[in-house]
Amino acid sequence: VDAAGQVRRLDAELEVAHRADAAAAGENAAAAVRYQTLVDRRLAGHAVELASHLVAGEPCEVCGSTAHPAPATGDDEPVTEADIVAARARLKQAQTRLDQTHSAAGTVATNLARARARAGERTIDEIVAEMAASDVALAAAVNAGVRAAALGLDKSRLRAELDEAGRALADLCSARDEAAAQLAERRSARQAIDDRVSALRGDFASVGYRVDRLRAELVSARALDEALDHSRERRSLRNAAGASVQAQLDREGFVDEQDVAAAHRDDADVRQLEELIRGHDDSRAAARSLLAEPALTGLPAGLTDVGPARETLVRAAAERDAALAERGSLGERVAVMTGLVTDARVHFDAGAELLSTQTQVRELAAAVHGDEPNTKRMRLETYVLAAQLEQIIAAANNRLRTMTGGRYTLEHDDSVQFRGGQSGLGLMIRDAHTGRARPTQSLSGGETFLASLALALGLAEIVSNQAGGIALDTLFVDEGFGSLDGATLETAMSTLDGLRAGGRTIGLISHVDSMKEQIPAKLVITVTDQGFSEIGEVLVSV
Repeated sequence: VDAAGQVRRLDAELEVAHRADAAAAGENAAAAVRYQTLVDRRLAGHAVELASHLVAGEPCEVCGSTAHPAPATGDDEPVTEADIVAARARLKQAQTRLDQTHSAAGTVATNLARARARAGERTIDEIVAEMAASDVALAAAVNAGVRAAALGLDKSRLRAELDEAGRALADLCSARDEAAAQLAERRSARQAIDDRVSALRGDFASVGYRVDRLRAELVSARALDEALDHSRERRSLRNAAGASVQAQLDREGFVDEQDVAAAHRDDADVRQLEELIRGHDDSRAAARSLLAEPALTGLPAGLTDVGPARETLVRAAAERDAALAERGSLGERVAVMTGLVTDARVHFDAGAELLSTQTQVRELAAAVHGDEPNTKRMRLETYVLAAQLEQIIAAANNRLRTMTGGRYTLEHDDSVQFRGGQSGLGLMIRDAHTGRARPTQSLSGGETFLASLALALGLAEIVSNQAGGIALDTLFVDEGFGSLDGATLETAMSTLDGLRAGGRTIGLISHVDSMKEQIPAKLVITVTDQGFSEIGEVLVSV
């Protein structure tokens, strides 16, 4: 009764725990959406933040221009780093709360399984043992009658023995009634087992079909998580059932299941007991014949009526046979349930293998995407592009050394970026004057243009080499020359003249008058009053 009450209480607690777990999951999802929204707004607001630091007449930190015609603006309230940290803290609290509710629900479910195991009915082995005790009592009664006939006890002794046999028969009837009550309990337990099998089967034709459906669902990663939950629950039930069986074996004095099977009475033993009963009937007939002899004429002629007792004995034997048949049916049920448990274990083992494979694939995917355990935080495609970038840098440095008098060279930077950014395609500039590498943002506007020009020429060279030697005969360079001093401008023009002398066509777009004088062929573009551009005249220097 106490165990049943505990089961009802734990059922209610489990429902409350599930509701708390669902609420914690909703809070965690809302916190995650809030955190991701703030991060996206923070990234989108970087341009607005940079625009807020612009000063009229001062160079831009990004492009180096001193003119700021259209600074970026934003309508949303700016997101600060403190907002991001607070949102991350709330998300962590929600995740902690979700872990706690998960753990609490699991603990209540485990306690409920244990309580249900304690509240269960007696096993088939207990009923078999009690029936065997009844058979022993019946055999004792039969042996008492045989001994009375064989020893030729007097009438009073025989009557006493018969009375004792009657009492034993009454005890057997009581034991029979108890066995009948236990049989009813076993039938109720069998109905409970049938109901449980039906519940496990659900809408499927059989439990086997449902197991096949579950195996098919294990192919997807989403169904894998669900299968793992079932695996944990089944494992808990299996452990509880194993502990219950072992406890029952210890309580009954058996070593293992083989010991129980050895104590079982087969059909031959039953037939032997029936032979003993028939021998008792024969002995009783011999006793009647003995009482009819002349030496015993003084005894009453009437015999004690044992017909009702015999009929009761016959009914008890019939009920015993029915109980044995019922035991065989229950044994078949146990065999079916054992097969289902074996199939479930195979299913759980397959789920564990899929979990191991899914873990390996997830870690590999994370490494390919630049997440943990990738310490470089470099994506696979970035890694491939980094190899191409190193070739481009090597080709660009041949140009940059010439244009900067050997002062600057570009270097590939694959160090981990700030705040978890993706890495692998960074650039650093090495200054021969200081012997140190520094960020490319530290270059002046003219130096940045020379570095960009060198990278463009290096890229053209690498693309040409990888395209089977196909040459890029035409290059266009847009602006950037206005930020160069005279010597640097002359170096850049010499580099471009060298390319032109090699057979390439170089197109320059510029407003610098000194460059116009050095360009032999020019297209003059003018803006009309209507606001569109048109080619004015073509000038060719002799």
